[in-house]
Amino acid sequence: MDLVLKAIDLYVGNLAKPGSATEHPGGIKALSTLLSRGVLPRSLAELRQGLLRHLHARLPLRSDRGLRDEMKATVEVLHYLRANAPGLARDEEVLEALASRADRLIQPESMAELIAGTRSVVTKAEIVLSLAEEAPGEPPKAKIAPYLRSFIVPEDIIREQGSRMEAIKTLTGLARRIAQSGMPTAHRREMVEILDAAIFESIRTEILANQSIPYTDRIIAIVRLCSGLPEGRARQLASDQLTQALKRPEFILNYLERFPGAGERRDAYFKLCNAMMESGLVERSLIPTAA
Repeated sequence: MDLVLKAIDLYVGNLAKPGSATEHPGGIKALSTLLSRGVLPRSLAELRQGLLRHLHARLPLRSDRGLRDEMKATVEVLHYLRANAPGLARDEEVLEALASRADRLIQPESMAELIAGTRSVVTKAEIVLSLAEEAPGEPPKAKIAPYLRSFIVPEDIIREQGSRMEAIKTLTGLARRIAQSGMPTAHRREMVEILDAAIFESIRTEILANQSIPYTDRIIAIVRLCSGLPEGRARQLASDQLTQALKRPEFILNYLERFPGAGERRDAYFKLCNAMMESGLVERSLIPTAA
C-alpha cells in the first residue's frame, strides 16, 4: 500500500513539497519535481507502467487482512488518486486496474469467510451490501450482487425480526441502500422489486387493514417505518396514505389531543412535521408549518 501511494506521490511531485511527514533525499525530491513538470516523459511513462503492474499484481495491498480490508485499501488508493493525482484518477487504464483488482478479490471462499460466524440473515445482507457499496466500479458490484441476492428473502427477514409490522423498517432500509448501491440496474431492480412487494403487502395488511390500531397511529406507523422508501408500489401506497391524512384537518388535531400541555403539543407538532418532511414520502407543500 505504502509503495503504491509513494509511486503516486513521486509521479505528481508531492515528494518534493516541503512539510512532508517523511523527509526524502535530495535526489528523490529533484526527480519528483522533474516528473511533475513532465520533463522526463520516458521515466514518467515507466513509473505509470510500474504502478499499473503493481495494481494488477495478485499481491495484497495490505498484509492479507481479509476481503473487507483489501477492498477498503483498493478504495483508499482510488480516493488518494482523486485527491492528489487527478490526471491519474481519470486514466482509464488505472481505473480499470483498480476495478480488476476489486473484481478479483470476490471469490466464493473469500465471500464465505466474510460472513463466517454470522447467523442473522439481515446482518449477512448488510455485510455483503456494505462491500458492494465500497467496491470501486460496476464489475465488482455486479460480481457481489448474486451473493447479496441470496439473502434478499423477505419471509426470512420478517421471521428473524419477530414482527411483520416492525420488519417493514428493516426491509425499507435494505431497499433504500440497494437502490443507492450503484450495482448494475438489472441486479438492483430485481432485489428492490422483491423487497418492494413485501413492504407493500405488509403496509396493506399489517397497518392499513389492522382495525385494532387507531387511524392516527396507522399514519404515524407509516411515517416511522417507511421513511426513505425508494420508488415503487410500496412508496406510492405510503405516500398516498400520508397525503390523504394531511388533507384531513382532524388528523393532526386528533394527534395533538394526546398531549396534555401546550408546550408538549407544540413539541409533538414540530416532531411530526419534521418526521413527515424527513420521510420524503409527501410533498413539502402539504406539510403544515408553524408560524
